[in-house]
Amino acid sequence: MFIGFVPWIGDSASRLYVQLYLRDIGSSSVTIGLSTSLIFLGLLLGSAAWGWLADRQNVRGLIFSIFLGTSLVVGLCAFLPTSGWMLFLVFVRAAIIAGLGPIIMALVSRRTDSTNRGRKLSYVSSARGLGNFTGSILAGFALVGLGYRGSFLLAALIPLPLLLFAIKLLKTTQRRDDSRRPSNRALRHTGLAGLYLGIVFRQMGNSGAVSLVFVYMAALAIPTQTMGILNALNPAMQIVAMLIFGRVADLVGRKRVFLSGFLLSAIALILFALSRSVLIIGTAFTLIGVAYPALFIGSTAYIGDVTPKGSHGIMLGLFESSRGLGGVAGPVLAGFLVQHVSYQSMFFCMGGLAALGYLCVAYTTSSMLRPKRYQYRVHMQNEQETRAQEEETIG
Repeated sequence: MFIGFVPWIGDSASRLYVQLYLRDIGSSSVTIGLSTSLIFLGLLLGSAAWGWLADRQNVRGLIFSIFLGTSLVVGLCAFLPTSGWMLFLVFVRAAIIAGLGPIIMALVSRRTDSTNRGRKLSYVSSARGLGNFTGSILAGFALVGLGYRGSFLLAALIPLPLLLFAIKLLKTTQRRDDSRRPSNRALRHTGLAGLYLGIVFRQMGNSGAVSLVFVYMAALAIPTQTMGILNALNPAMQIVAMLIFGRVADLVGRKRVFLSGFLLSAIALILFALSRSVLIIGTAFTLIGVAYPALFIGSTAYIGDVTPKGSHGIMLGLFESSRGLGGVAGPVLAGFLVQHVSYQSMFFCMGGLAALGYLCVAYTTSSMLRPKRYQYRVHMQNEQETRAQEEETIG
């Protein structure tokens, strides 16, 4: 879990530095907003590619490459390049660090079974939330004391002293020769295609609303300091909720958990539309902080339950890519809507997208009240793969 914590400190801090740096060099609001879209584009393209590699290559080498690559790219930001080059570095960094989630989740998922997969995955995601929270807290102090150049260098150097120690925590894993992927029929049978589509809709609604919620709060004359406190409610709730939902998913089943995440997301976005006070907006941020862990833990544990171990990397990578696709499209759609309708109407539309994601997932995924049929099938597939590899080795 240590490995899942350290890199996100520098990543979270560098996101803040990029936005403020672009503003201070006179970049337009469109350019600043593009930096966020490029992060999700990097997530979209990078997650599936790294997930594919996680099923075929040595995990230790992949994680080493991600640590080193992100540090190098963030270090290049310390040269304070033009806005165009800065956006390019933002995209490259996002595409590199996008692999960390699928790789570590696949590693953990393969080493667990359905009785404790949710709990184990919750440690990974909670560590990521703690890293983001820590980076967000430290970023402001570093920027005041070190300026942009020093802050970027610090964000690049944070993982390096711990890099070798972190890699030693991983045992060397054998290269996987299994090239079989789940068929289209398997995707339909287990509902993964519907789950990925639902994730896209939910992420479109969530990222679209969040991309303009601070502008909306400014229109309501909410002080900037209060905005920061409200925004911190999201990651603060995620750290605790991840651990709770990991255990709940193992006890009551995956589907109940991730459906609650979709539903709470829709409710939170509708609350933004109805909000006129700090209390309601704070409630909405709190619900988002609870909704994402439920959705994330329930979905990733479900994917681990219904897919063979040799495909965990690519299938978890596709899960992250679905989030990336929604993250790219959501802010664009929200910005278009605000030009033609009110903020309230835009928030209602975003909530409607999250509700559409709920319906899509509810009617396509398999009920986890009866998971044994799927677990048995996956178990038999894994047994057949193991026997085939042993026979090939003997032969």
